[in-house]
Amino acid sequence: MTEDETLNRSPNGTREPVSSGLAFILSAFPGVGHMYLGLMTRGVSLAVTFALLLVVGGLMRINIGPLPFIIVAYAAFDALNAAKRINAGESVDDESLYEGYGATPGATRTIGPLFLGLALILLGVVFLLDNLGIDLHLDLLWPVVPIAVGVWLVLSYFRGPRAER
Repeated sequence: MTEDETLNRSPNGTREPVSSGLAFILSAFPGVGHMYLGLMTRGVSLAVTFALLLVVGGLMRINIGPLPFIIVAYAAFDALNAAKRINAGESVDDESLYEGYGATPGATRTIGPLFLGLALILLGVVFLLDNLGIDLHLDLLWPVVPIAVGVWLVLSYFRGPRAER
């Protein structure tokens, strides 16, 4: 058994039950409910995403609207479902939010690092332009980003198998 497989296991080898209600409540702080369940990678990726959203929204002085609520709701219901699966004896993968997006079955590469890299480059360019005094009016244009990412994810899902690049 690997370290992940021994997580929350009793001496007889079965996984100890977890409280789905507690996982749900702890997810009021995105990622904490997942960490309680032992899903550290998933929990940290949720916590970092939430914190970055709040920090970037505050620094760029843009209205991020309902996005924090959406992340909290997603985290809570994902933790609830994971807890129910754990208690049912099912396997729960501890993967980052960014793993597997755009990947096809059998593909060895995922889109996560590319997505994160592009996001960091875009964020750096926005901060650089702001430091140079160039106003991009992001308060009006920011909704284009989640729309573009959503379109990209949907299209990557329907693209089917692709050759390794």
